[in-house]
Amino acid sequence: MKLLNKTARVIFAGGYMLVPSRPAEVRNYDDLVKVFPRIAEMVKSGEIVKISEAKAKEIERNFEKENLDTLKKAAKEKGLDTSKARTKQDYINLLKG
Repeated sequence: MKLLNKTARVIFAGGYMLVPSRPAEVRNYDDLVKVFPRIAEMVKSGEIVKISEAKAKEIERNFEKENLDTLKKAAKEKGLDTSKARTKQDYINLLKG
């Protein structure tokens, strides 16, 4: 299972390091939350989210190397609200969720 840390801090639990905005592979989620119930609470609150392999690959995509037009197209394809996006970094932040 892949988890995504949506907080601004690194989370350490059971030998796992959940870095903000970077997918982390967790081999046995059920065992992890038995020992670290706070992880389950954070999943329930949305601070940590369970993501698919496809979503993890998309997040790991290196948007920094792409031009602004490509980022705009990607955001449009995903149906994201780009009304407040002005810069390349704004689009990167939107796409990374």
